[in-house]
Amino acid sequence: MLGRIAQEKSIDKILNALPDLFARRPKARLLIVGDGPYKEELEKLTESLEITEKVTFAGAKPWTEIGKYYQLGDIYISASSSETQGLTFVEAMAGGIPVIAKKDPCLDGLIENGVSGITFEDDSLLADIIFSAFEDKSKLAEISENAMRSADKYSAHTFGRSVLALYEDVLEKCKAEYYLPSITESAHKKITHIAESQKHKIITAERTLKKAEKKIKKLALKPVKAAKKVASAIIDSQNGGDSK
Repeated sequence: MLGRIAQEKSIDKILNALPDLFARRPKARLLIVGDGPYKEELEKLTESLEITEKVTFAGAKPWTEIGKYYQLGDIYISASSSETQGLTFVEAMAGGIPVIAKKDPCLDGLIENGVSGITFEDDSLLADIIFSAFEDKSKLAEISENAMRSADKYSAHTFGRSVLALYEDVLEKCKAEYYLPSITESAHKKITHIAESQKHKIITAERTLKKAEKKIKKLALKPVKAAKKVASAIIDSQNGGDSK
């Protein structure tokens, strides 16, 4: 069990089931990670149940180390029926740790009983349920695989994609229902006007360029004509005044 140790978490129900479980599985142990106002009461309960040596209260741990504590267990157990989101269930399942939890609406869509986890309603059957889970190792391994797939729906990556898709959907609907009909017509006119004006400027520029090219050619030919005249004069003088 991992989380805030408060009375509404019903950790006492788990402890009350343990003497029966420990009698059948002497090597089983319970690790409770967290702190809270009900911790002292639970410690007293473990003493009265004579299971103190098999229950460890690890206390509160840094968030950066929480993943390690999940991996210390073979099963994550919760008897709480006061959860709103059940984030610890998701964290355990994401790490491949099968969850045994009290049936609760917050688990709808996350845990399918016997497939991606195990749920129970009768507290008196908890010891039997835990014992059966340990006995069927192949089933427990199957639940572990399904648990990881189920928890992936709540991953940061999946959440990010869902939020992005939602925003894109809202934007598209807003454009279609409110903005596009009024904007498209005016925008089209503006684009058409800009295109026509630019087209006119391009045509004008092309005409100016052609005129410039003609002037450049004329200017370029003047030195050539002058050079021809000088050459002809020289040839004429050499041929006695006749270059033909």
